[in-house]
Amino acid sequence: MVLAFAVALAVVIVLAPACFVVDASRSVPITTLTPPIIEEVLTKGDYNLHVVLFTLLYRRSCSECEEMYTQFQRARGLLGMADPPVDMHIFDGLAEGAAVVSAKYNIASFPVIKGYVSGLEVFTYNGPITADAIASFILSMNGPAAKEINSVKTLKKLIAEKDKVFTVGIFEAEANSAGFLLAAQTLRKLYSFYIIKDPQLISKLVSEEQYPPQGIITYRHYASDTPFEVFKLDVQNVQQISAFVRGTSLPLASVYEPSIERWYSEMPRFTVYTTVSNSKSVELLLSQMREVAQQFVGQLAFVIMDKSVSEYTQFKFASKAPVMSIVDTKNHLLYKPESPAFSVDSATAYASKYVQGHLQRYIQSEPIPARKNLVIQDIVALNYKEEVLEAPEDILIQIYYPDCIPCQKFLPTFIQLANRLSPLRQTLKIAQYNSVENEPQPGYKVTGFPTICIIRADNKEHITYSGPPDVDTLEQWVLSSIFHKPPKPEL
Repeated sequence: MVLAFAVALAVVIVLAPACFVVDASRSVPITTLTPPIIEEVLTKGDYNLHVVLFTLLYRRSCSECEEMYTQFQRARGLLGMADPPVDMHIFDGLAEGAAVVSAKYNIASFPVIKGYVSGLEVFTYNGPITADAIASFILSMNGPAAKEINSVKTLKKLIAEKDKVFTVGIFEAEANSAGFLLAAQTLRKLYSFYIIKDPQLISKLVSEEQYPPQGIITYRHYASDTPFEVFKLDVQNVQQISAFVRGTSLPLASVYEPSIERWYSEMPRFTVYTTVSNSKSVELLLSQMREVAQQFVGQLAFVIMDKSVSEYTQFKFASKAPVMSIVDTKNHLLYKPESPAFSVDSATAYASKYVQGHLQRYIQSEPIPARKNLVIQDIVALNYKEEVLEAPEDILIQIYYPDCIPCQKFLPTFIQLANRLSPLRQTLKIAQYNSVENEPQPGYKVTGFPTICIIRADNKEHITYSGPPDVDTLEQWVLSSIFHKPPKPEL
């Protein structure tokens, strides 16, 4: 019986089925990247897709590393027909100097597969660990990210499509399209991109349709008041173009719509919570929010949400009036103002402080427990950094939630395990973390409850237990996984 007490909570990317034929003669070579050369390889200006498996090559305790390494190698053979070719690499997180590289490339845990184009990260793979799924996803990210438009008729058909949101780059000089194409590559899974580069078509659009000879335009059919936006900054600046696409693919302010939820997560979200069924109140709020939003296009998405959403409860607001927050979904960061009541002036000041980096994030947490000298220590979000990330000990931690029946059944086993390991308390901290009352922490791969993890003292590697829930097996797993090994008994 595997320790999988509850249905997995992690969202799995479901990929379209693909039938691959392995062609060994054309298989993609896999190169090993070392700290001295990784930046040189990944920042090549060749616009090729570089896929890197960041793993721990010789850590036997990391079974997931071994499995992903095997499937990554198999995916190499399935990508032999990729056009353009895909460059595939492996980086060993245990190599000398690897810690600096891992920090630079935001590698929080191993193993992980990431894709890069000209030094920019374009994806992190979160799908099934199978060769077919990995190869299928890589193929979906390979090749041109912007489809070419060859006629006025095609362009007008796209513009007329209901609920269609897309961005068009117009470039008579191909050299000027580099920034646009890189931005399209990084955002291709979220947005649709097209490019016009035929000189005759551009000439026709300029003379007959009043288009600029060079430019970037986002069309959004559903926003009848402002159905398109024109980019007015540097067409070579990838960051500015990306911010423009994110900002203009949504209206200045809107009521939250699940159908375009994916776009809300692409930038920090300024949210006002109210009773959405009160249409007069919502219209007034939207008008006020648009006034604020004009100052932060491409930096914040402005949204109204109903107070029934769980996020509103998470903030524990006391006011019955419309209140505001900022949520960075991508990085799991929450920001709650000291005075959350919404007004144009307070919202403008609050948003300004955020974009200037002057806000302290809101931490959802239980109070810090008074007692620490327990066999099993309760750790909360407020002291997680001190007690886990900065602790000199190895950490054995159970992630649970109070109403979880499997968690309750497992608790006696965990207590028994803690008592057995108590002689190691100088070098091993045994803890538990309530995932309902405390915000999620990075590094864990929580697929069910309870989840049992070791955080090693030497490199803070997170190792998740996947064996049977018996105390003997758990004890052997802990002893083989921790950095501070117990002393051998004297003969």
